[in-house]
Amino acid sequence: MKFSLILYGFYVLLRFTALYDAVFRSHIAEKDFSLTIRTDDDTRARSYACRGGRLSSRWGRSPDSEFSLIWKDAATGFRYLSAMKPSALVKAITAGDLKLAGEASAVSHFLETFKILMAAYRKKY
Repeated sequence: MKFSLILYGFYVLLRFTALYDAVFRSHIAEKDFSLTIRTDDDTRARSYACRGGRLSSRWGRSPDSEFSLIWKDAATGFRYLSAMKPSALVKAITAGDLKLAGEASAVSHFLETFKILMAAYRKKY
């Protein structure tokens, strides 16, 4: 339940940031992408798409996703995603808790998008 909630919350955060942050909005308008974040056993999944700078999301796995973030299980995914740091994804990959499947260029673009998203909420001193 917590994993599904954080996946939906991620969608809300993406939409909110696209509305109020010009840098993020221009970045997502540059290149279309689609992804699925799911557990390895496919019990939990959420698909995201960005087309022409517009974000959408739906429950479940999308067959036309360019890439997937595949978590070992829901509890592990929740633990890393709730940290909301780009370095947490790298740690999860190196620990074997997260697998990336799909086009490398799309994964790279998403990771850059994630960094810009997090930078929008960091305090500037």
